[in-house]
Amino acid sequence: MELKNYKLFAKFPFIKDLTFLASGTILSQLIVFLFQPFLKRNFSPEDFGVMDVCLKAVAIISSFMALKFDGAIILPKKNIDAIKILHLILYISIFFFVLILLSIAIFIDDIVLVFEIDSKYKFWFFLIPFSSFFYILGISFDNYLIRKKRFKQVSISKLSRRSSEVFVQVLIGYYYKSSLIIGDLIGNIFYCVRSYKSTSINFIKFNKKELQAILVEYNDFPKYNVLPNILNTFVLNSLTFLILSKFTIKEVGFLELTQKILFAPAAILSISLGQMLLQRTSIKIAKSESILQEVYRGFLLLAAFSLLFFIVIYFFSEEIFIFLFGEDWIHSAYYSKILVVYTCFNFVFSPMGKILIALRRIKQNAIWQLVKFISVISLFFIHYNSIYDYLYSYVIINVILYIIYGIMIFSYSKKHDNKIVK
Repeated sequence: MELKNYKLFAKFPFIKDLTFLASGTILSQLIVFLFQPFLKRNFSPEDFGVMDVCLKAVAIISSFMALKFDGAIILPKKNIDAIKILHLILYISIFFFVLILLSIAIFIDDIVLVFEIDSKYKFWFFLIPFSSFFYILGISFDNYLIRKKRFKQVSISKLSRRSSEVFVQVLIGYYYKSSLIIGDLIGNIFYCVRSYKSTSINFIKFNKKELQAILVEYNDFPKYNVLPNILNTFVLNSLTFLILSKFTIKEVGFLELTQKILFAPAAILSISLGQMLLQRTSIKIAKSESILQEVYRGFLLLAAFSLLFFIVIYFFSEEIFIFLFGEDWIHSAYYSKILVVYTCFNFVFSPMGKILIALRRIKQNAIWQLVKFISVISLFFIHYNSIYDYLYSYVIINVILYIIYGIMIFSYSKKHDNKIVK
């Protein structure tokens, strides 16, 4: 049986690589999911609401902390150039870490006042830059491992991150409410250290001219990819701030559970597939080979998964949420039936967006991200009578935008293949 499985992997390396990438994420998300019923019964919706605000801030900061040079690590032909990029990321991240930490120290009272958050949560916000710093370094080291096709090590790093996070949250959760946010920080530290050790990189000293040469060669990433990535990350996390600006931190807590249940499957498959699509299409583009087969394969796999997920959530969400988390979290189930439509479109087209990066269609991707940002941000200036009206509007806007995004991805992929034929 083992021999047959090996032959299958050898014949379809795409399946083998995706299996390794997804396996660690599946196990790590499973660990998080298994302990959610315990955590939801021991922490209040307000606790999870504040934690969600902090984690969304981490995500937004991480979107620009390395000026998107982490996405360039896979591309260089020479391995030494990839290591130079890692050096740049380290220096840039340290700069932003200090800047953000000082900003929080100065404006913490204003932050708490604006978001109407209890002052007992002040300490949580100071951990945001620390968590962002270790997370972006972990992502960068993981991209280096993907470059070297060491997918098993990537999976182990993801598993170590989530395992240590949940361990801290559960272990001291009874006695220390801040364990929710501390768990995230500890998880990112483990993630960073484990990924770095797996790379086996010996950091050597580069002179300024060498690093400047790399900076110039890959300046498309900070120039054209930082802003759209910030906008995209903000849009992906905007629902938290949108609800917080119009309603209460308790509603944010309900929404946190909804988003965790809806987006966990994305981490299981679509994120891993996005990394795979970037790696495989980059290689084919460098060799002037067709990429449409990779594009169609990724689309069909994600579409099939999304359809199954939609059926489960739309028809059985209330029973699932009550059974797992209790009747106190029924509002999360109601929200999930609305947001699952947007989630499915995001599952399919967000990871496929990596193909535009591989095709160096960074400007076009930036324009789409800007349009998406403007469309979603407009909801902050519109008043609705209920939270459900906000959710419906949010879904409609995003579905239309992702359909346009999909058309762009297939169109530019076909243009690439047509050039090869000619």
